[in-house]
Amino acid sequence: MYIFNKMKKKKNRAPCFPLPPGPWNLPIIGNIHQLAFSSSTSGPVHRRLAELAQHYGPIMQLKLGETYNVVVSSPESARAFLKTHDHEFPLRPYMPSASIIFYGGKDIVFSPVGDHWRRMKKLCTTELLSEKRVRSLRPVREEEVGKLMKLIGGEAGGGGAVNLSRLLFAVSNMITSRTAFGTIRELEGSFLPVIHQIVQTLGGFSIGDIFPSNRLLRLISGTERHLKKLHQEADSILQGIIDEHVSRKRRRRETEDHDMAEGAEEDDNDDDDLVDVLLASTNNHVEVKAVILVSIHA
Repeated sequence: MYIFNKMKKKKNRAPCFPLPPGPWNLPIIGNIHQLAFSSSTSGPVHRRLAELAQHYGPIMQLKLGETYNVVVSSPESARAFLKTHDHEFPLRPYMPSASIIFYGGKDIVFSPVGDHWRRMKKLCTTELLSEKRVRSLRPVREEEVGKLMKLIGGEAGGGGAVNLSRLLFAVSNMITSRTAFGTIRELEGSFLPVIHQIVQTLGGFSIGDIFPSNRLLRLISGTERHLKKLHQEADSILQGIIDEHVSRKRRRRETEDHDMAEGAEEDDNDDDDLVDVLLASTNNHVEVKAVILVSIHA
């Protein structure tokens, strides 16, 4: 299920182009009440969206606050938006919460389409997601999945319920963190808890994202203040990691220069992690931190 933010207009002006069918909405809040309270479905929002899609079709419109959104909930429709007509939907909506966490859109997910976005996309395609790099990280994935299976077996052996969502989230973070940093032991007590809080906050309801033009509401809600605090904590940890990688790279280069002077072969750097690859491509530490954050968050 995909949600596309079509436009944001101040003073709640309706878009000048036709929108797909959708449920009736109230002034100011739009369709928020229909996502918060459903006649027959409770639980996560995606279940309420599925209920609405059964009535209004696989492509429907919802007004959330001052933003107009198109909800696409079938594989065929999603393929049309994301692949067949992707060049007609390249823009990213402005989301204050994501902008705070991801350095004003310096990542690849929330970055506006432009030279920076194209450069980040090329980097991910040719370096971070290349067949060689994905294959080299197979032992990491196998090791962490093996640990996951043991955890599931241990919890299931007690006869109680197993929270698969929590375990899958944990193993996903472990794999991504090891891919990014090479090791995660020193981060388990600091960085990963911050990431967990960021995921929970961004995944929840944010009044600032549905009323992006009203800064007063963002200040009153307290979400912006909380996100800035989390961002500062994550930024401090990531900067320390980058500084350590830069220092380690310098020491390794000095060692390689010395070895080459004595006739040794140059190292092919196959053991470089995500931070090393990003630092080799850009000297902008903000871009590096933004890509790392969105990689782990995703």
